[in-house]
Amino acid sequence: METGRRPARRRRPRPARQLPGRTASGGGARPGAVPAAAGRPPAALGPEPADDGRARRRRSRQRARRAPGLPLRLRRGDRPATGPALPRGRRPHPRRGAPGSRLPHLWVERHGRRVSTLDLVGSRFTLLTGADGDRWIRAAREAGERLGVVVAAHRIGPGAEVDDPEGDWPRLAGLDEAGALLARPDQFVAWRAGAPSDDPAGELERVLARLLARESPAEHGGPA
Repeated sequence: METGRRPARRRRPRPARQLPGRTASGGGARPGAVPAAAGRPPAALGPEPADDGRARRRRSRQRARRAPGLPLRLRRGDRPATGPALPRGRRPHPRRGAPGSRLPHLWVERHGRRVSTLDLVGSRFTLLTGADGDRWIRAAREAGERLGVVVAAHRIGPGAEVDDPEGDWPRLAGLDEAGALLARPDQFVAWRAGAPSDDPAGELERVLARLLARESPAEHGGPA
């Protein structure tokens, strides 16, 4: 006898939701682990086998032995080969001492202390001359007084105020013993000259006036 009721519908089981970090088999992976990318074998995500440091060093030594060229002995206790001392160079750099270049460095002695020629330049213009540059020293003092600026002056040479025992300063600065150069406070060469002219103070005064954008009395027939 029919009752008019339809048979109960059998429901299909829903697949379990796969959480990040868990495999489909339900294994207990670490929470927060990144799931394997599609198409990539799971073995590729595993940690790489740790390489022994001794093995790496052994392979490096083997490659060095097979490499052409001179062997490099870098073991402890090895010392570099020694030979005769190199001769001292006597040819200066073509830009040393030229206007616009950095003031040449040379170790000298002043007041019993070892200083660099760069240390002679402070926050002022500085005139550096050779062993026979006495006239330039007086000219720097006179030109500074006329313009109202402080111009330091140093004579560099064997036995001079700034002692250069080897006499290397003229060669490094591209000067002779009576030549001079004027250094700016930033240790760059602003001007260079050979032996002093008949009026070294007037010549230096004109140079300083141009550097300071001032009018020089010497250019207008003033006292020189």
